[in-house]
Amino acid sequence: MKLIIALSLLCISFSSVVHAKTENWYTYWSLGYAKNINSGKLQNAVDNALDEKDSFHLSIAADSWGFYWPLKVGPIISGFMISSSTDAVVFTKRNTNEEVDLLMAAQYIYSYSNMLFHNNIGEGYFYRGDIGIARTLLIMNSGKDSSSTYGIGGLLGVGYSLPVSEESRIVFSTGYSVKRVKGSINQSLSLTIGGLW
Repeated sequence: MKLIIALSLLCISFSSVVHAKTENWYTYWSLGYAKNINSGKLQNAVDNALDEKDSFHLSIAADSWGFYWPLKVGPIISGFMISSSTDAVVFTKRNTNEEVDLLMAAQYIYSYSNMLFHNNIGEGYFYRGDIGIARTLLIMNSGKDSSSTYGIGGLLGVGYSLPVSEESRIVFSTGYSVKRVKGSINQSLSLTIGGLW
């Protein structure tokens, strides 16, 4: 609770002092936590790895290679983005000489993306919508075996953009994504912090 109050006060203090200027183009990157709801082969692989000895599980959400341009119809930026959510499991294989292995089950969307801000671009609350090509990737045996399939996916999100200078913003965001790949539905909830420049 104290953290939420501190972040709220920080947002209010910055928003009253710094205003973001509208730029010709923007780039957006973020990193955070993901709660993945895998199906089929992806979930079976994660469950099997978690059943192994001394397993360690990490779920990561990321937005990368995001490039946006402002539209003339309002406080909207439009562009493309690669969003990902990954389950990584490090474990010790049973019936081996304590051999350590790594499994990664990843969901991607290579998307057309829009951000709609309430006031000015890069300031305050915003909504985000993505749609594009979905991909699931399964890497096993420390990278020796992998499989990848493609489909369609989308993401809906909300967030808050905090200007720290005229050209730099810290972005707090949460999102829900769905990927339909070969008849399987994979979903992810994410909570990220990033930058919009």
